[in-house]
This record gives sequence, C-alpha cells and structure tokens, in this order.
Amino acid sequence: MGSRLLGTCLLSVCVLTMSVSCDARKQPSDGITSFEKDDAGMNSAISQARSTVDHFITRLNAPVTDDDMVSVKIAMATTDGSFEHIWCDGVVFREGTFTARIANEPRDKQYVYGQQVTAKSGEISDWMFVENRKLVGGYTVRYMYSQMSATEKADFLRAVPFALE
Repeated sequence: MGSRLLGTCLLSVCVLTMSVSCDARKQPSDGITSFEKDDAGMNSAISQARSTVDHFITRLNAPVTDDDMVSVKIAMATTDGSFEHIWCDGVVFREGTFTARIANEPRDKQYVYGQQVTAKSGEISDWMFVENRKLVGGYTVRYMYSQMSATEKADFLRAVPFALE
C-alpha cells in the first residue's frame, strides 16, 4: 500500500489544525480535527515526535518501496496566523531538512495537494511509518485516537491499514 493511500486514510482523522480560536476538539464538515495551540496532550505528542525523530531518520535511510508507508507531519503557517499540520509523503532527509509532498487536500488554499514543502528536523509535528502492519511513531495520531469515542475508534481502525499498539 503506497503512501498516497496513507494521505487518504488519515485525512479525516489525522490532519491537524491548531488555532487559537477553535474549541479544544472540533471536527467541522471538512473532516479536519482542530486543537487549541495550548492542548497539553497534543503538544506532548509533538514533543515526543521531535525527540524521537532520529529513529525516523534512520528508517528513511533504509530502502523505501512503493508499498511502504512513510510520512512526516509538517506545520504550515496559514493565512489566518495559525498553523495547519499536514501529513506529507515522498519524504527525503538531507543536511538536517525534510523535503516532502503534501499528501492530502489542505484547508488553507495557499497550499495544494502534492506541493513540495520543507522543514528542519526540529520543526516537524510528527513522523510515522508502518512496519508489519503496525504503526511506528504517529504520536499525534495516537493522541487523537485517545480522544475519540468508541464508535470513532472503531471507524478509524477500519479505515487505516495498520494496528495501533
């Protein structure tokens, strides 16, 4: 399963927008879940992703096939002054910088699906890869999952091609 499917699977529950004006957890009709910028759980997940990014970089140095799901979440400044945290695929890491392509349709229209973006390793919001159908990394995904109702959790697990452990 390619990373293009990853963007499709994660779009409705794992694209993250952090803005000052939203409720603590709000999912508007576009399926993008929003969190306040001071949400302690989300900020902890982002910190954990940043502190373990070397594990992801090591994985990127291993051969990546079209069947591998490898993705990095990058915070993109929006026109309203907040940030949209967007999953990106086609990830390459060189000289301390990730280069990747936006893997879903962003809310902020200054960005487009497939657009190439960059971020320093200390600026990413999350990273993930799937190994033996198990999610590795994906700290913001795990936090968002912990905030879902039982029905949302069941729907999520049916929609993604990996297990959460």
